[in-house]
Amino acid sequence: MKVKLEIPNYFHFETSLTIRVSDLNYGGHLGNDSFLTLVHEARVRYLKSINMTERDFFGSSLIMADSIIKYKSQGFLGDQVNIKLSITNCSSHGFKIFYLLQKNKID
Repeated sequence: MKVKLEIPNYFHFETSLTIRVSDLNYGGHLGNDSFLTLVHEARVRYLKSINMTERDFFGSSLIMADSIIKYKSQGFLGDQVNIKLSITNCSSHGFKIFYLLQKNKID
């Protein structure tokens, strides 16, 4: 079953990171675990920009219940990755964070 994700119309935050050698897997491209590390870094940067932390987000701690990743291309050493973040589906029980990663090759 393929998961369908809709790209939000609005993003609350944007930052850039560069893929490091430690982010690569045995295939020589960005590993799944490192992908999640990149979005974790983006989330921490966003929270810092609004004077919040993962341990104190409006009085609550953040817990990632699940994640869905749709890959459109590979990331390689030196690629600059622009990460956009959008908060969606807010309710009394939680919310979703949508990340859009796009790369720009650095020579």
